[in-house]
Amino acid sequence: MSFNELSSEGEIPIEPSKSDSIEHKATPDYSHGKISKDLNDFVPHRNTIPVSSDAGPKINDLANNILHNLAVLPSLPALPSLPSLPSLPDRPRTASMLAPNEPPKIRNVSEKIILGSRRAEGKFTQVKPTKEDLEKDLEKAFTKVQDDAVTVAKLQGSVDKCKRPEEKKMLEQKLREAKLTFAKSNVALALVDIGMESTPEELQEKRWVLKNLENEVMRIESEIKNHTPGEIGKNLIFSAANGARIFAPEFLAAAEDLKKEAHRSDVDTTTMHLLFEKAAEKFLEAGNMEAAFSARAAAADAVKFSSSHQLYNMTPAIEEGVSNQAIRDVGLHMESGSSRISGGLAFSTRPHLDGKPRDVLDCDLSSAARIEFKDKFGQIFGTYNSTKNKFENDHLKQFENSLPKHLRPVKITYKNGDKANAYMCQGKDANGKFTADPSKGIQFPTSSYEIEFGKGRKFIIGASTDYGAIYKHIRLEIPAGLPSGEGLKEMQQILTVLGLGPVISKERQVDDERRKLELMMQVHAPQGWDKLQKGKKIEAEEKLEKIQREEEKRLAEIEAQKKAEKIARGEKVVEKVKEKKPQTEAKSSKPVPFKPSQMDHFELSAADLKQKMIEIEPQMKEKFEMYEENPDLVTKIEVFPGKRIYALEDVADDFEKAGMYGLFAGTTINGAFGFLNTGPLSTDERVLSATAVKDGKSFYTDKQTEGSGGIFFRGVNKIVSENPISSKKFEYVGEVQVLMKNRIVNRGGVCYNQDEFGSRNDHSPFSGRKFKAYANRQSFSQFAKTLGTAIDKFTECPNKQWMTGMKNFKGMKMTEDGVWVHDDDDDPDTKGLPVKDPSRGAVNEICVDGGNIHPSEIAGLMVQDIQAFLRAAEERGDLENIIRGKDKDGKIIIIDAILVYNKAPGEKELRAPINKFIHESDIFEPEFFGIKII
Repeated sequence: MSFNELSSEGEIPIEPSKSDSIEHKATPDYSHGKISKDLNDFVPHRNTIPVSSDAGPKINDLANNILHNLAVLPSLPALPSLPSLPSLPDRPRTASMLAPNEPPKIRNVSEKIILGSRRAEGKFTQVKPTKEDLEKDLEKAFTKVQDDAVTVAKLQGSVDKCKRPEEKKMLEQKLREAKLTFAKSNVALALVDIGMESTPEELQEKRWVLKNLENEVMRIESEIKNHTPGEIGKNLIFSAANGARIFAPEFLAAAEDLKKEAHRSDVDTTTMHLLFEKAAEKFLEAGNMEAAFSARAAAADAVKFSSSHQLYNMTPAIEEGVSNQAIRDVGLHMESGSSRISGGLAFSTRPHLDGKPRDVLDCDLSSAARIEFKDKFGQIFGTYNSTKNKFENDHLKQFENSLPKHLRPVKITYKNGDKANAYMCQGKDANGKFTADPSKGIQFPTSSYEIEFGKGRKFIIGASTDYGAIYKHIRLEIPAGLPSGEGLKEMQQILTVLGLGPVISKERQVDDERRKLELMMQVHAPQGWDKLQKGKKIEAEEKLEKIQREEEKRLAEIEAQKKAEKIARGEKVVEKVKEKKPQTEAKSSKPVPFKPSQMDHFELSAADLKQKMIEIEPQMKEKFEMYEENPDLVTKIEVFPGKRIYALEDVADDFEKAGMYGLFAGTTINGAFGFLNTGPLSTDERVLSATAVKDGKSFYTDKQTEGSGGIFFRGVNKIVSENPISSKKFEYVGEVQVLMKNRIVNRGGVCYNQDEFGSRNDHSPFSGRKFKAYANRQSFSQFAKTLGTAIDKFTECPNKQWMTGMKNFKGMKMTEDGVWVHDDDDDPDTKGLPVKDPSRGAVNEICVDGGNIHPSEIAGLMVQDIQAFLRAAEERGDLENIIRGKDKDGKIIIIDAILVYNKAPGEKELRAPINKFIHESDIFEPEFFGIKII
């Protein structure tokens, strides 16, 4: 009986049977032809129970007929051509081995179907069937196949005749579900057949039939999944990122389909948001502002959070969450499902000048997202005219009219960065509590935008690229104590209408995969990563910037020539004092044209993004293959409760192979106890929590270079260790050097052979605009191999006399590893050798990502005065089992003890003997870091 023969028997859609409704999960590949080993636990063993002699052939004929009529499956080949398969292993298991009413672990399609049947009967134990039971099962399975075939045929007829698109779409989905039920019925029938008495050859053929039927189930399951609104929407975004020409109405229709879903998952909600935003971007490209704002308003209207969300009752949830943290004031961390966000989300509750507290979200945009937001911001608010002190060419009225009532009116303020309008981070009062008093705050002389939505809601972002970390930082404030679910909803609505998409959202698997790929490229091919982030638009802007710099240089030379001529004539020369103003992103009053998204590369599927990365940096193909073959090399580590980042375990191995002992940071005795009990914090985290901000040596500069998100160390190898601490070649050393294990570099970051303040911002004056330090940085392995032997290509040496006699780099050239080498034909003895680093690596820099490093990563301490440190530790109660003795002068000293550290609330204390953990030394030794250099 074929589908075509049945299709004429009826037209009315029939609901497919739901008796086999099962949970769909990924299924192992059994292409080797074997049935899962554990299948023996669910079906009778072969050749044990005699049945009628013609039962097997009947079932086999039916299976062949079914296979023949399934278009996707090949016809059953002749028996001699079948591959020989090993027998199923005899591994019987008794009923007692399965707990009562507890389902066994599902392994493959056949097991799912058997368990689906057993769930319906409430049985999970194995019972040996009788001959009569098998014959009844055979008849029941055969009837089920026939009934499901009729259902499929009738639905197919209805689909073919249906003319209304919406109704046809619904019928097609029902047809796919009916085909799945039919395919499962065939698997169940084949399973009964395998239990019948058979010759080895017959059993071999039955297994082949079963394998093909299982494949058909998996194919239909995949097809059903790909036709869900969530999958359709996701694939639409992938296609657009790959260059497909998709128009706004298509994105909008897919978003509306998802919006209608009654039981929409959190992941599908993220996709819905992205679709609305893609529609808005397409409308902006066409100049249709009203439609763009309406699309975002529709997304904002669909914002809803489940009562199970961690921050559903936002204010009390924040307070409860931070109360259990080792470092409370950094806020409650959560991961974001948005590719636009770098480093996750931090929530806190802060005081306000009006006396009413605010719930606050702090997060950072990625480089590509901030470039994109510049254009989206301009489409709403226009450009700021500093002469007239107002925004021009805006679409604020249209924008405001699209908003929910509670987000109106909208007011934007430009703060120019002077003392009265500086960018402000909250400080603490004498009791260590956050205060809204501006005099206690931390000011940064940079410009910013403040956008007020309704009453008590504010969005703040930096406006000057000179302070890169603030330029990318978002602070969002709403009134504290809003009703359940409303706090999250209002925050996300503001982010949505500004074009930032689903920031507070469930991370999808594809987003998680992208983060892994991004880290791999950042670590192994950082120059390619920079190129990928910027895209062609930014490359063009950088070329224009270079032309402008050259023109400025030419004009300066002309001005210098005129000045020299005046001096030669004896004329008075009046020096013009050029006032430096913060660089802002809105310099003119011309309309801002919207340009295509800079985020396209980060909306690709993981497979397509991987291919794009390989096209830019072919060496990444080998790296990706290595990680696929060794998945244990990719791990996730928690840096704060709720904030987890990826780490690549092979990076530390590369460091050790290159002879790296480890890393270190200099600090005071009191600072060392901070390291020991909470771990080192980045500048961003110290500023955010107003914790020991000024203990950092360069926190203003770090905010400019964007190095503030990392934690600063210097690397140590044999060459570096030849510089004693007392040589004063190292910068920022103190009474204590905290020694860190190599494995902290697994989380990524940046590294330079000179001090670049962790540069990630080539617009910063400290990042060497001329040299593009960040864009052209070395990989971690290149850094480890060249440390202490050569001057870094892309840095401006802090000590200018190092370059004396080098004649503007004449007689040198650059290697692919980014280091200067001698290239003077008149001096063949030095040709090709690295230009020596006079500091012997003492001022190298490794800026590690993550915001915080756990104290367990500390390898030890190197101190100038061990007794001073031990006395301070004893006063703090950090020493146990103290043994005292006398020094050579008869003075009582501590000669042995156990140091107790990692004593922050909620943490498990760590202990180390002082004679192995603390070293009174002026020279770094490999054993101090716990490694042996061969």
